[in-house]
Amino acid sequence: MKKNLICLTLLILILAVGRSAAVAEEPGMELFRDNCQVCHKINGAGGAVGPDLSTVGARRSVELIRQSILDPDAVIAEGYEPDIMPKKFKELLSGEQLDQLVQFLSNLKGSPGEPTNSTGPKPDEKNPYTGNPQAVTEGEDIYLRVCAHCHGGNAEGGMCPDLTDDYWKFGGTDKVLYRTITLGRKGTRMPGFWNSLKSDEIWKTIAFIRSKYKGSPDKIVW
Repeated sequence: MKKNLICLTLLILILAVGRSAAVAEEPGMELFRDNCQVCHKINGAGGAVGPDLSTVGARRSVELIRQSILDPDAVIAEGYEPDIMPKKFKELLSGEQLDQLVQFLSNLKGSPGEPTNSTGPKPDEKNPYTGNPQAVTEGEDIYLRVCAHCHGGNAEGGMCPDLTDDYWKFGGTDKVLYRTITLGRKGTRMPGFWNSLKSDEIWKTIAFIRSKYKGSPDKIVW
């Protein structure tokens, strides 16, 4: 009995070490989550501002992936516009971090038989948290922390526009609002929060904003 217990303990330790080693083999994953996931999806998780990167390693060479991080407008995926991706990663990432991120992305090749062509953003991208009470509560906390000083505590406007009516200068779909919060709007006071809010936090903030809607029901576009 004692011998079996020792063997079981050794097996658990071996599996634990194996899991730790597997995590250590992909140090770029954390860099992706901190810097990229707010705009890019991998296997359904992440933002929709930029291309889905689930199979980027099968579509792009290591050199092209590196170039896309350092000089985003050098090669633009079909269906997307220039000047979307921030150009700060050359300063934000060390050489080692850049290598780790490139290695992580180059390993994303998808499953056998999975389509590897690049497609543009879905025009009907929807907020997964719309109508979710818990998400609305969490979104309110985020809104009060980062948005209320400009848009008012109830989203009814202040120095910046009212978010509760049915007038949206740049469009009011979930996808447009997500992109506006992520990247900001040139020529306005709206900054981008791509480097301070995670994808889920942005969606939850939008869920809270939707919960405050006071416009005409027939003008709802989400």
